Amino acid sequence: FDREGRRAIRDEKPLALVKLEIDAFNDYLDTYGLLSGDYCLERVAGTLEGDLLRPGDLISSVGGGVFLVLLPDTPESAVSIVADRLRTRIEAMRIRHEASPVSDVVTVSLGAAAAVPDPKFSSDTLIVAADDALLQAKVDGGNRVVTAPLIMD
Repeated sequence: FDREGRRAIRDEKPLALVKLEIDAFNDYLDTYGLLSGDYCLERVAGTLEGDLLRPGDLISSVGGGVFLVLLPDTPESAVSIVADRLRTRIEAMRIRHEASPVSDVVTVSLGAAAAVPDPKFSSDTLIVAADDALLQAKVDGGNRVVTAPLIMD
């Protein structure tokens, strides 16, 4: 993350982050068990990895059904498009989730943020913005993308 932040500063390019959380993942685990939960995480991770087309895009699982997707050189106008494409692809897998209040299949909520970093840029700023946007997506009912305003740090 820090390396890409420094590169974005040097190249004067935007940097975007998507924080993605499987809706009602704890309920999924309670209903289907840990082995099924691992299978679900593997499927979601594989779909994320398969959908990101550029070599510089990075995915990281942070646990509990939460993933971070770092998108170098991605402007604010494109991050919501990429995030919604990820949301749609995961829902299209049609993994059964009877315990979800959102849908009868596995869905995800996503918070997206983009920044045009400068030398005093802190990666925490981008992470907090994506986290706040994710929280809003969950409050709004899940299975949606919320994009934070462009960060000019």
